[in-house]
Amino acid sequence: MPAPEPAEWLGAHSVPQLFQSGCTATQIAPLVGLGERRVRQIIAEAGLRPAALPVPSAAQLDKIISTEVARHGGGYGYGMLRGALSAHYPELHLPRRRVLEALQRLFPRDAEKRSDWTAQRLERGRYRAPHTHYSWHLDYACKLQDYGIYVGAPRRLRRCAQPRRSRRLH
Repeated sequence: MPAPEPAEWLGAHSVPQLFQSGCTATQIAPLVGLGERRVRQIIAEAGLRPAALPVPSAAQLDKIISTEVARHGGGYGYGMLRGALSAHYPELHLPRRRVLEALQRLFPRDAEKRSDWTAQRLERGRYRAPHTHYSWHLDYACKLQDYGIYVGAPRRLRRCAQPRRSRRLH
């Protein structure tokens, strides 16, 4: 639907009719002079919902997943793949369960590697330290370094913050 000129602006009462004619809330908001959030509220109050997106067949989904994995690599898990899928296929509804099943069926080695890597990260490691502060961890992101605070923690303590004078000349 072509957008009317600003001189022909419509009121909030016309939001449901515009939505039913195929306009989105983003398109409707500037036409009626309301914010996008308010337009969505009016649409919800009217009991309207956007049309359901189509779900691809199993063969179509396999082709989509294969294309995206070829584009991004087998290391992509569902979380990263979901962003790519929503960017490249916004007109489709891709259910999580079906995408995960397709990933595991089409690329079993990659799925196994991801699950093994996750298990290794979640398993608690055991080690022996010769003295109390043998193993320290530093904040390598250096977020507080500009303020003269350096963060480090021994394995047993949660976090220790220790102010330290900066060596920079002011």
